[in-house]
Amino acid sequence: AACLALAIPASLSASASARGYDGACTLAPPSVAAPGHGALRPAFWQPRPWGEARAKAREVVGRLNATEKNMLMRGVGWAKTPSFWDLKKWWYVGGTRPIPRLGIPSLNLQDAAGGFRTYWNELVGTVTAWPSLLCMAATWDPGSVRAFAVALGREFAGKGANGILGPSINVHRVARNGRNFEYLSGEDPYLGSQLVRGYVEGVQSQGIIAVMKHWVFNEQETHRDSESSEVDEKTKWELYYPPFQAAVDAGVDAAMCSYNKVGGTYSCGNEHELKTVLKEKMGFQGFVQSDWWATHGTWVDRGLDQEMPGTGEYFSEANVTARASPEAVDEAVERILGAIYRAELQNTTKCSPPDCEDWYRKNVTSREHVALARTLAAESVVLLQNTGGLLPLTSAGGVGRIAVVGAAANGSVWNPAGNGQGIADAWRIGDYYSGGGSGHVVAGHAVTALEGITRRAEAAGMTVVAAATDDRLRAAAAAAGADVAIVVAGAIAGEGK
Repeated sequence: AACLALAIPASLSASASARGYDGACTLAPPSVAAPGHGALRPAFWQPRPWGEARAKAREVVGRLNATEKNMLMRGVGWAKTPSFWDLKKWWYVGGTRPIPRLGIPSLNLQDAAGGFRTYWNELVGTVTAWPSLLCMAATWDPGSVRAFAVALGREFAGKGANGILGPSINVHRVARNGRNFEYLSGEDPYLGSQLVRGYVEGVQSQGIIAVMKHWVFNEQETHRDSESSEVDEKTKWELYYPPFQAAVDAGVDAAMCSYNKVGGTYSCGNEHELKTVLKEKMGFQGFVQSDWWATHGTWVDRGLDQEMPGTGEYFSEANVTARASPEAVDEAVERILGAIYRAELQNTTKCSPPDCEDWYRKNVTSREHVALARTLAAESVVLLQNTGGLLPLTSAGGVGRIAVVGAAANGSVWNPAGNGQGIADAWRIGDYYSGGGSGHVVAGHAVTALEGITRRAEAAGMTVVAAATDDRLRAAAAAAGADVAIVVAGAIAGEGK
């Protein structure tokens, strides 16, 4: 395999030889520094040891009353709407209230694993629209994933968040899974295991806690709230568990349990998967939180530590007091506080909703991050054949006229904000630049394939004739008058489909 030369931006390809290659198709990433964004954690910062953090948490648990414990065990920030629920303006997707008398900060957790979710129009263009985690997997490069994660953690920290709802690391099982674009493992448990450490450590280096998801066997979106995954033990440990075990070994702070059932029992209430496997056999020290509205019972004793987004009654103080053992409650709170103290969030949390608007509005992208995003996108492209040495296209090679065909060549950006976000299916829709759902990032400065190819072609003295349509006759007519035709195809994926 060889790298696709056309995918490498001109500004980067010129300097590639100077920077060198880390692998056959791996461009060494540029600096991820983002000057002007405030005093953020240096890339070499490491969290405190789990033992030390859990010990401090254990001491604080003894000073909390029942109400304060419950505040840490359920989310806040969502308001009821006529059709469902919606996030309050300037609140984070996942959050808990602070407890000022003990210096405990709010948890400010934000979607998603591949970029800071642009939930409102004010956020568009203030964050980087990164390549998907599936693209990151296609780089086959732990170093590149780490560089991305450091930059990602820096953007989240710059927005006032102190936790990221990622990495997403399920191994692909169903090719049509609408969330495959979110998953760092692709179809390979070994690849996922090698890449996840760099992600976790990179994000944590910026003082951001990492939440691995979706635990476990959430391999399809169709009927995800009701389907039951049936997996034998050998297959579990050889195929599906390895990326999660690697994340645990890397010190991941939290785990998000999934919507589906496992062996007939909901994942978020599956004691075997949460306690026996994750917390005991794998040695997971952090806390387990539910996916949003994935809780169907007061499952504290089964291993669920935190209910998100906190709109239901299963984890109300009254229900937890009546239905959960005091020992299980204390362990849950200790695990949550342990993650907070391990990342030293009590010293670094910048705001607590609803007083986070100023942080939310900050522009945290940078020219360095955009350059890194383009490098990573190019690095993820694998050219399987180059018959006759056709690529790269050059005028010296006899190419003067290029036809660009396919509707995806000029695909538009989808912004669900203002178009029914949280209502019906608008929020699930993605585009060619970012998948749909909770992981969608609206690209503020998207360059279409047609625009990019045209710029490069004109700089090289070539002419582009476009047929940005899926009409075969128009495409054939454009191609007939060109020396070479580039067919741009794409697919759109989205959560819940």
